[in-house]
Amino acid sequence: MNYTKTEILNTAEYVCRHFADQESFVCRGITSQFKDEFLYVLEKLVFQPSQLCGLILSGCGNPINPFDTNWNISLPPSPPTFKNFKSSTNQTNKTTPIRILQLSDIHFDPAYLEGSEADCEEPVCCIKMPKKGELVKKKAGYWGTAAKCDIPLRTVENLLEHINRTHK
Repeated sequence: MNYTKTEILNTAEYVCRHFADQESFVCRGITSQFKDEFLYVLEKLVFQPSQLCGLILSGCGNPINPFDTNWNISLPPSPPTFKNFKSSTNQTNKTTPIRILQLSDIHFDPAYLEGSEADCEEPVCCIKMPKKGELVKKKAGYWGTAAKCDIPLRTVENLLEHINRTHK
C-alpha cells in the first residue's frame, strides 16, 4: 500500500475514534478489515473544489451529490459450472456411507479474556478487563458467553477434539 492510502486509512481511524466515539482497537480493526471497500467508496466520493463548495454553501460552485449517480462495480467472473458425473463404483457393492461434518461461521477470538465484561458498549466484548474500580456486570465465561463475544481458542480446540473422539 502506498503512503497516500496509509495516510487516508490513518485519517479514517482518527475520525472513527474521535467522531464515532469508538475505542482505538475497534477503529483499527475496521479500517484494516475493510480497507479495500473504504478506499473504493472514497475514490467515488472525490470532489473538485467547486463541487465541494456547492455542497457546503448554497450558491457556491457546482454542487454534485455522489449518491445520486450510478456506480459501476466490477464483479468477479462466474465460477465454472460443474458437470454431472457417473459413479465408477459398482452399485451392487455395499459400502459404508461416508459421513460429512460441516462446521461454519465459527467466530474465534484470540483476545478472548475469561472474566472480562460480556455486556459492553463496544461492537465486540469479552476482550479486555475493566479499568480499576469498574465493576463487571456480566463476566465472560470459561468456554464462551452468549453475548457480543466470539469464542476462546480452548472452545474451538475442545470442539475439534470432541469431534475427533466421537465421530469416526
